[in-house]
Amino acid sequence: MHADPSPSGRPTDLPTGRVLVLDERFVASLEDAQLRQYLSVLTRAASGAHEDVDELTKVLSEEFDRLEMPMPPVQVKMIAEQLFGVQDARLDIVTTGGDVLAQQDGVSGVPERPGSAGDPEHPDRPFIS
Repeated sequence: MHADPSPSGRPTDLPTGRVLVLDERFVASLEDAQLRQYLSVLTRAASGAHEDVDELTKVLSEEFDRLEMPMPPVQVKMIAEQLFGVQDARLDIVTTGGDVLAQQDGVSGVPERPGSAGDPEHPDRPFIS
C-alpha cells in the first residue's frame, strides 16, 4: 500500500500501515528456514530506501534468486509496489487465513483512539457510554 494520495494525486507524507498478504498454500509449501529467509527479505526491502519501484523489483528478484526461490517478474513487481515508498510505515505480513507471520514497527497513518473520561465513583464504567 502506498500513502493515501492527496487531491493532487501525489502521495502524502503521512505513512500508513501496510499489510502484505501471502497465500496460505505458498507459505505451507516452504520449509521453516525458507519462510524465515523469505520474510527477512521482505522486511529488509520494506525498510530500505530505494530510488524507485524498478530498483526495488530488481533487489527483490536478486534476493529471491539467491534463496533459490525464483518468482515470476510480475509477482515480484507487485510485491515491490506494495513495499515501495513508505519505509517508515508499520508492516504486517499475514496469510490469507489471517495468521500473522511478521510485524515490523513503524508509524501508522491511523490516529490512536483517544481515551474516554471515566466516572470517578465507578472507575470501570465510562462516563459517556
